[in-house]
Amino acid sequence: MDCCAAHGPAALPLDEAVARLATLYGPVTGTEEVPLRLANGRVLAEDVAAPVNVPPVAVSAMDGWAYRAAAPAEGRRPLRVVGRVPAGSSFAGTVGEGEAVRIFTGAPIPAGADTVAMQEDCAAEGDSVLVPAALKQGANVRPAGEDMRAGAIVLKAGHRLRPQEVGLAAAVGRAHLTVRKRLRVGLFSTGDELREPGTAKPAHAIYDANRFTLAAQLTALGWTCATSASCPTRPTCCATR
Repeated sequence: MDCCAAHGPAALPLDEAVARLATLYGPVTGTEEVPLRLANGRVLAEDVAAPVNVPPVAVSAMDGWAYRAAAPAEGRRPLRVVGRVPAGSSFAGTVGEGEAVRIFTGAPIPAGADTVAMQEDCAAEGDSVLVPAALKQGANVRPAGEDMRAGAIVLKAGHRLRPQEVGLAAAVGRAHLTVRKRLRVGLFSTGDELREPGTAKPAHAIYDANRFTLAAQLTALGWTCATSASCPTRPTCCATR
């Protein structure tokens, strides 16, 4: 055989080599707690339950006016505006028949109201607003727990966290998450011809590119590159996270 990539019949098949390696190593079982801002890409080691409803109360899905829906036969009708409730605030009173409250997206539905008319469909003038006819009761209202119910499991252990799961954890009030510890790998290069990038080298030498390429790939997978005792004089991946 004159091909440098050829191998003889005694060479170990790839599948067998992988199987042997699998018998030597087990899954990482250690865990650690990390702040939410560092959780992206980590493997969750706990189930995450919602301690509260999201949204916590019934809220408006639109900017508009909250009021008590009437029979469809009543058609368009003017309502007296008795208040205003932005998101993050609440209306102290109770909305009565023939009354409306100016409301904004995400604001809690006032007591006595059950429907929201979108501002694009209404005509406001002074202290009154004309709302459209035949709006179904509950229109444009998001009930409490529509996104997540209190006690529900929203993230399962074993899931690799992405930005959307990090945001979900934040939505249920979690500031820290328990995750699996990172896999660790020792990485070094051998060869008298190799020189460290950024240093002077003789004409016959080359810069060590493979070590940095592999380190970047491993770091992207979430692994930690560690110093190897097998080659104490040659630096390894410095991208430990």
